[in-house]
Amino acid sequence: MIDSHLRKKQMMNPSLAWSPPASFPRLTPGEVHLWCASLANYRQEPETIQLLRQLLTTDEIERAERFYFEHHQVDFVVARGLLRMLLERYLGHPAGALRFDYSSFGKPSLEPEFRQPPNSKSILHFNLSHSADYVLYAFVLDHEIGVDIEYVKRDFPCLQVAENFFSAQEQTFLRSLATPQEQYEAFFNCWTRKEAYIKAQGEGLSLPLSQFDVTLGESARLLATRPNAGEAERWQMQNLSPVAEYAAAVIVESGTECWSFRTFGLLDVGE
Repeated sequence: MIDSHLRKKQMMNPSLAWSPPASFPRLTPGEVHLWCASLANYRQEPETIQLLRQLLTTDEIERAERFYFEHHQVDFVVARGLLRMLLERYLGHPAGALRFDYSSFGKPSLEPEFRQPPNSKSILHFNLSHSADYVLYAFVLDHEIGVDIEYVKRDFPCLQVAENFFSAQEQTFLRSLATPQEQYEAFFNCWTRKEAYIKAQGEGLSLPLSQFDVTLGESARLLATRPNAGEAERWQMQNLSPVAEYAAAVIVESGTECWSFRTFGLLDVGE
């Protein structure tokens, strides 16, 4: 269903660095697939919004309607509708038929009867994140995964927030940077990496952000975890740059795997 629609709007958007595939890619063991889409492209497209809305359950529509601002309602509908369309291609089930489970902290997963791709014993895991005008999706087989994207706000009180949430090591690094520009970029690098990790764990903010250390520079790594020091070795983290002025990161259970990360830009679903 998506293949015939991966052709139109975001090719005109030079800020989206990731390219749409010529055909829908097959997800294989050892790969992580990442998709980025512009929510802004859909906000003035009522027919497309309605198409995506029709894929959602009553519960999802009710969740969308809880948002106060209409554009936030639209963004939720689009993000969930696109997720369903991507899952349809990976799993072979109709997008509107898919049903989700949620952890006690709100992490979504598919109900058991929908989790396996065709002719496969593997289980599909996914995660998504959206901020401002973009949504980011991550897919992998048989491993937990977390992803986060954030718009880099240049007037954000990063040092004050870091004092309340970051580890001592991370705060020291952040304060050592010479310019506000460097501090903003490092802060959002840190924040997205921490968010990706707690989303992969499925524990939300019940896992204190100061209980583990991540890098703040270009290279993304989970450096240390407390109290279980060995936990850091179980994960591989990757810095992402899907679009200018955004920070993003993904983290996946590593085990003995060396992961290959494939990135795609998702275009309009209607022509």
